[in-house]
Amino acid sequence: MLGKIVISLIFLWHCIAISHDIFAAENTYRELNDVCESTHRNTMAFNAVLGDKVLFPIAKAIRGNHKQYHRNFIHNFFYNLREPLYALNGLLQGDPRAAAQSMCRFMFNTTAGLLGTIDVASKIGIAEIKNGFSVTFTKWGIRAGNYNMLPLFGPSCSRDTFALAMDLILDPLNFVLPIGALIAISSGEIIVAIDENLDLLQEINDISLDEYAALKAAYVVKYSAKAEKNDK
Repeated sequence: MLGKIVISLIFLWHCIAISHDIFAAENTYRELNDVCESTHRNTMAFNAVLGDKVLFPIAKAIRGNHKQYHRNFIHNFFYNLREPLYALNGLLQGDPRAAAQSMCRFMFNTTAGLLGTIDVASKIGIAEIKNGFSVTFTKWGIRAGNYNMLPLFGPSCSRDTFALAMDLILDPLNFVLPIGALIAISSGEIIVAIDENLDLLQEINDISLDEYAALKAAYVVKYSAKAEKNDK
């Protein structure tokens, strides 16, 4: 059922879009060793219960009751809150231009874009640079390590698991917002991620007999494409 994989695609939304060319990632699939597969399958089962009982029904209700352009306002709002983190990582990568671009996006969208609900920056040619700690660690030359399946966040690797923790801990918003607001933001990001991936979830569910293997393959393709992008 869809719940078996709904939570596990949440982590993918922080990165680039997933390609359907699974075979292109064969070498990376071998590189990311799944040394704790039985434990990871149990973790995915836990994620499935949370998805079936709570998150997937909420996301499906939102999609059923709100048109796409309404949901885009919500998506843009949460995307905008990531820009300070992207700016921080631009500095850590020695790229002040990228950092300045992310902060310009944040300022334009927060003010002229009505608290980020409208992506004004993109309309005037200031493109988004998704620049979390995963990108930073990759550019620093840190290897991926083993394949992981995280509670709630889903598929990852050793490097990206640590990067995710750093994203959560060092997000500049943590130092200016109360804990209640941060929890609300995180919950909203999860719902947005599920809403964005509903069609892909349905596709994997329809074509795969083993959702765990299909999800791992999808993550590997994403990882391979991201690594190729960062090498350019």
